[in-house]
Amino acid sequence: MIGPFRTARCSRLAGKDHGVAVRWGHPTAHNPILATVFLLYAALLPAQVNVQLKTGIDTATVGDYIPLTLSATVPRGSKIVWHPLEETLGSLVILNAQEKDRVSHGDQDYQEYTATIAGYDTGIFSIPPLLVTVIPPGESTGTEYSSNPTSILIATVLPDSGYPEIVDIHSQVNIPISAWEIIWKLAIALGIVGLGYGLYHAYLWWKKRKGEYVPPPPPPIPPHELAYRELMRLKEDKLLQDGKLTEYYFRLSEIIRRYFEGRYRFPALEMATWDIKQILPEHISKEELHSKIEAWMDSADMVKFAKDLPGWGECEQALEFAYRIVDETKHVPQVTEVEFQEAEAV
Repeated sequence: MIGPFRTARCSRLAGKDHGVAVRWGHPTAHNPILATVFLLYAALLPAQVNVQLKTGIDTATVGDYIPLTLSATVPRGSKIVWHPLEETLGSLVILNAQEKDRVSHGDQDYQEYTATIAGYDTGIFSIPPLLVTVIPPGESTGTEYSSNPTSILIATVLPDSGYPEIVDIHSQVNIPISAWEIIWKLAIALGIVGLGYGLYHAYLWWKKRKGEYVPPPPPPIPPHELAYRELMRLKEDKLLQDGKLTEYYFRLSEIIRRYFEGRYRFPALEMATWDIKQILPEHISKEELHSKIEAWMDSADMVKFAKDLPGWGECEQALEFAYRIVDETKHVPQVTEVEFQEAEAV
């Protein structure tokens, strides 16, 4: 709005600042020549600055988007510096802000700085005057201008009435359980267990009837039988004839270690020879046999790690002694006379 500013300039022009006293009713006030001079002078005056602040709505609810527009009308060619809004809007939140393109009208430029704000509390929020700096063309310093203040009402999203009063949550109430309720719940649980047990056995019976019943796996092979099989396989591989002494002793030592592991339940395959020597007296009571086993293990280590080359006879004796270790330490379950008679009857 430029009219009020130019009217103000004209009033000053008609006042004491220019030494002319013009009053309505005075003969000079009705002089057409003077009126024409005043109008021409006012038209030649530079355009004035007008800064306005307005909101798109006057009332909103919590969280609503509120459009905010700050506009400035300045002399054409002037530079407009917008001050940051975050420093002046207090508890209102600035969601986004952007500067619009400038529009020229005659000797004036018009530009808007728009923003979207929101309030997250209820009440009347005042927006103070916002500052805009205008730098005239050809000058390095400008003048600050302030807009009009405004306010907006932020109301709650809840209605004023129609909702009951909010009260605290009551504590948990314990509901007593009767004896009959315990009995029928227990009966249901037992029925479910019994049904599952019956279905399982019915499934086994059905599989057996169809000839698809899978019998349980056979018992594991006793350690001594497994050792006999491996020793026989070692002899059949004829490693001595091929000159593979190291591999021969490695396999021979591994067979006996695996036998000890299955027979006496200690990890012989993962233990050093010295550690095995410390454990064997706990399981083998024959001192003579125990001493010979230690010497046999030492000679095997000499071949495996020290590259010792025993003769053909020594290699065969080592295999024979491995058979003796199994023969004298194996566990054979005792069969009672009753069990023997039952087996014979079958």
